[in-house]
Amino acid sequence: KADALTVEKLAMLYLAHIEDPDSENSRGRPYSPQTVRGYKNHLLNHIIPEYRLEGGGSTLIEEVKRKDVKVWLKKKASGKNKAPSQANHLLTTFNAMLSWAVEEEMIEANQLAGIKKKPGGTYKPKTRALDYSPQLEKVIYKGEIATFWAGLEDVNPLHWEALRLVLMTGLRPGEVLGAEWWHIDDDEWDIPVENTKSKKSAHKIPMTADIKRMLKALRKMTGETGYLFPQSRYEEDRLLKDGKKLKWTKGKDGNYKPVETSTVSKVLKGLELEPFSPHDLRRTVATHLKSLGFMQAEIGLLLHHSTADVTLIYAQGDDMKRKLKMLNAWQRKLKQILSGQVASNVVSM
Repeated sequence: KADALTVEKLAMLYLAHIEDPDSENSRGRPYSPQTVRGYKNHLLNHIIPEYRLEGGGSTLIEEVKRKDVKVWLKKKASGKNKAPSQANHLLTTFNAMLSWAVEEEMIEANQLAGIKKKPGGTYKPKTRALDYSPQLEKVIYKGEIATFWAGLEDVNPLHWEALRLVLMTGLRPGEVLGAEWWHIDDDEWDIPVENTKSKKSAHKIPMTADIKRMLKALRKMTGETGYLFPQSRYEEDRLLKDGKKLKWTKGKDGNYKPVETSTVSKVLKGLELEPFSPHDLRRTVATHLKSLGFMQAEIGLLLHHSTADVTLIYAQGDDMKRKLKMLNAWQRKLKQILSGQVASNVVSM
């Protein structure tokens, strides 16, 4: 495929990113000149040549295998020149490039995540603060989904419902949290261009029966605010049997505001599961859709990925039918996963 993402193409895109003075690393800081020089050397002189094909061209990113990378790094670390430091630096660069590609939604997952660096050389494991939360690249599997869906007591139930809706729809957390009731009608959910990540095109998904039921219950709670998920307090109320009440809060201008993604993310920390982020719920949808037999380009259409594969393969007139087919298939599987489990304490599927 002429527009397929290869190692060389991604490396050049990533190089342009880190050389941009306005770009920031995962810690929100500009890339230092030393980092840029090192990454550029690793990309141009090691990673790109390693994946160059005979006769020209470059290996597709999806064909980069974890085990092959480990073999390559082992050779770098224990070969004639014995350079464990170089192997570790190459892994750092490769990892950083793939993590960036995941964040930019060019790929679904970083297949190198978790590979341990080689002992020796100048590498020393960095210590992290106990509350340090790196960009996770996790897929939530069956048992974890059931635990997540049940939620936690004494935590704002509206926040859980927002996360459940991310898992049901595959929408970005920010798209769900920023939604207003006028974006939704009986047949579809419109995401205005200003609410999308790329800010280049609007997005819409069809309304399945399950989504309609969830939103109908939710509208009774939050419809007066204009937002699906307004900022709120979950506080004690002696008049209620469960002792808790949601109270909407307004900004200084006297208007309701949507809840922030960072606020909703915090509720996940209380689960007795390996840590994951709200965005991992979206990645989980993509992974399960792939297991159901849908093509990557179809999944990209539902997730609103701005890739050539999606725009070239599907005509606009078929988009909503394809999206509806995927959402119905995914929600049937989700029901099977949740079968026999305690469902939402706000609504049930």
